[in-house]
Amino acid sequence: MGLADRVRSLSRINALRTWADIAFDWTIMLGAMAVTIRLDHWALYPFAIILIGSRQHALAILLHDASHYRLFKSRAWNDTVAEVCCGLPIGVSLKAFREIHLLHHWHVNEVRDVGHQAHLDDKDFIFPMKRKRMRGIIARDLLLLHVRQSFRGRRGYSPFGAGRGWRSWLLGRPRKDAHAFTTAERMRFLFTYGAVLTLALTLPWGIVWRAILLWMVAWCTVLTLCIRLRSAGEHLCVENQHELNIARHVDARWWERLGILPHGIQHHVAHHMFPSVPYYRLKMLHEGLLQDPVYAADLHRTVGVFGLLDELAPRVSETTRTPSQH
Repeated sequence: MGLADRVRSLSRINALRTWADIAFDWTIMLGAMAVTIRLDHWALYPFAIILIGSRQHALAILLHDASHYRLFKSRAWNDTVAEVCCGLPIGVSLKAFREIHLLHHWHVNEVRDVGHQAHLDDKDFIFPMKRKRMRGIIARDLLLLHVRQSFRGRRGYSPFGAGRGWRSWLLGRPRKDAHAFTTAERMRFLFTYGAVLTLALTLPWGIVWRAILLWMVAWCTVLTLCIRLRSAGEHLCVENQHELNIARHVDARWWERLGILPHGIQHHVAHHMFPSVPYYRLKMLHEGLLQDPVYAADLHRTVGVFGLLDELAPRVSETTRTPSQH
């Protein structure tokens, strides 16, 4: 089978697999919440926050696939399920994410890559950096010292981001330009947050405030850290010379795939080469591409999250920024 036929075969969408992964992520989060709130022991809260934050990150990766229309064959289903089940619960609009992410694919690591430029403007994304500084940033992420940074950094992906048209819509004067939300997108917003508000008003307050606490602390800490390490690892501190080293492939262990690199996102080079392949077939794509000696020889390949940390924050580090690294 030729490469084109293989990619075409791997690009088939399996809706049952998508539903299973969404259900798995939500089962972990809701189960962690239920057990922690029911037993209400202080020692359970840190473990619940880790589980919830890692699955929030997993939802973000599913939303990433939805931006490529890879969750369901129907685009209407793809966008509806992605926003209601993945994006809006973590405060991200699929439309806003798709606009920024597709620019990233078209202009990887260039000036028109909005996400990459945002990283370059963030002093905590100057890589490589000293190991001590990296440890300090991770500690601040986990100690709720980067809350403001978290909100500011995700504002561009939010349904309330600048130029989205929510204020004019609420005032009865909806915008008509390409960036404004459609009626269907607003309905998904109202349904999702309306359901959350209904639950908050229906359940006992003792359950509600603990659930909000768990969700928001996980969102501000573990999710922030996962996004930082994963997004830095995708395109920073690589050679940035050609298609095989403009991004990074990570050979991730099982526990790394559960947290920082869920749903196949570690196969990032293969994803950039063939974004039509859904997340659950990227491993097969990568293994097939390894049969090509050029791919195998020139691929920027990192072993595990600790290997990634060694590249982002070397133990003996040259911390001068160079164009090839960024």
